[in-house]
Amino acid sequence: MMKVMRVRGLSLIKRLERVVRVLCLAMIVGFLIPTAVKAQTNTGQSINSLVIDVGLNKNGTISVEQNIAFLGQSPLKWQLFSVAKNIQLQADGQSLESSGYQIQRGHNQTSISSQIRAENWKIIYETSSSLIRHNQTDQLFYKVVQQSGYSINSIRLTFSLPSDVVANDQQGLYRNVYAIQGAYNPQTSLPQNNQIMFTVDGVGPEALVTISANWPKSVINLSTYEETRLSLLDLEILPWLSIGVIVLLLNLLVLWRLRLVQNRSEEAVARVSPQQPSRLSPLLVGVLVEKKIYPRELVALLVDFCQRGYIVILKKGGSYYLSQRKALDVGLEPWERELIEEVFTLTNRRVSPEQIEEISKRTLFSPKIKAAFSQIYQVVTDKQFFAENPHITRVRYKLIALGFYFVSILGAIWVAVSGISPYLILPFASTMLVTYFIIKLTPRLVSYTKLGLQEREDWLAFANFLKEPKPLPLEAARTKVFETYLAYAIALNQTEAWAKRFDLSSTLIIKPDWLITYDEGSTGQFVEEIVNFTEAISRLISEMRGPLVS
Repeated sequence: MMKVMRVRGLSLIKRLERVVRVLCLAMIVGFLIPTAVKAQTNTGQSINSLVIDVGLNKNGTISVEQNIAFLGQSPLKWQLFSVAKNIQLQADGQSLESSGYQIQRGHNQTSISSQIRAENWKIIYETSSSLIRHNQTDQLFYKVVQQSGYSINSIRLTFSLPSDVVANDQQGLYRNVYAIQGAYNPQTSLPQNNQIMFTVDGVGPEALVTISANWPKSVINLSTYEETRLSLLDLEILPWLSIGVIVLLLNLLVLWRLRLVQNRSEEAVARVSPQQPSRLSPLLVGVLVEKKIYPRELVALLVDFCQRGYIVILKKGGSYYLSQRKALDVGLEPWERELIEEVFTLTNRRVSPEQIEEISKRTLFSPKIKAAFSQIYQVVTDKQFFAENPHITRVRYKLIALGFYFVSILGAIWVAVSGISPYLILPFASTMLVTYFIIKLTPRLVSYTKLGLQEREDWLAFANFLKEPKPLPLEAARTKVFETYLAYAIALNQTEAWAKRFDLSSTLIIKPDWLITYDEGSTGQFVEEIVNFTEAISRLISEMRGPLVS
């Protein structure tokens, strides 16, 4: 019995030994197979030497020549850690056409690959400035390799300052090599007064090698642009923050000054005058008060044409139609005739709001329309209400503000792409913000003359009369006061307030003969018709493009 148990025990031990042997063999094979594959993959991919010459030009650009010597002929797949320009590629001393290699560009890097097999490869290129400035010292960083996939036996990099630079004090040239992940024995030396040599003995496929060189900024007289760029780059956040705050305050001061001028020209008027100041056209009254031709002023002119007998308004099926009532005569000013002919297109035809919109699109750039509106602004200028044509004043302010606005945008883009100090965005951002508000303010930036201020005050006093919360006397209805002043109430934005005065006095407004409706109603309903018509035409004109709302 004991013998049987011993035999079984020996058999179990032998089985365990066999299992262990199989596992060990599997581990050895698993280890050797990837190694063999890797060795096969890297066959012919080792680099005997990498020799690089880096030269700094006075304009801040970098000229580079890289010589790659493989151990045997090999295709090329190489990474340049900069945006390379003017690339030249040679294989065993023969220059290659652009069709012989491929270039892929990424963010601050360039990849070069070629299927041609060669032992010696040469890459010549230029790149933009990699200089930075800090504490009155210029510094260059140049990445040599990073996880190249190649085993490199040796690297030698020579960095040269411009040829006419003589750094007598070699202690002023500082240098370093940052090498990790399988880079051995990095060293530096100064073979000449304007040169630094970097060497590394043996570099693995996963290695990272970067060199740096720095020198006092007085050593090289760079170009004006590069000196300016580096000086700006050397500034920390506090100077930029201060400049940003100062620029913002200056912009706000300009905005405050413009706003003050606007407020002085738009002071409120408390006086009430029941007398119409003059026979000035409602459109010109609106331009005088609002400084610009808005849709409401055009509707006021339209109602004025109705009141003068040239146009009638017809309501049918919920829509409003305009129709010519009598021929245009000498009672119209030249600019009024051009408007009634070109803007509203009413000669010898009936025009619905839909047709007006369609006609406005067809006559979008009509020279007559442009001339008519220019003439309106010139008329109020000739009457010496404004120190300058208000349209020209607005355009000038807007162009100046837009100029600063877009310069700030271009400056912000330059900061983003140039690599300069990001804090420079502060003054640009503050300028963009304030100029945006100035652009929004430009429609109001118009200067009145003394005569214009007095005329404006008189019409605003009349507007106060239109909106007074007092009932009107009974004779107001008989003398057609409502329709007489209606166009001015529209131009002065007092339509509803003017109608409310008749409601307060329970006075029935006699419907004018130029408003044709088939609905009978109260005074309030009639006023609502006028308000609806005004809003409908204003909305229609607002949707028109071109000079109407310019």
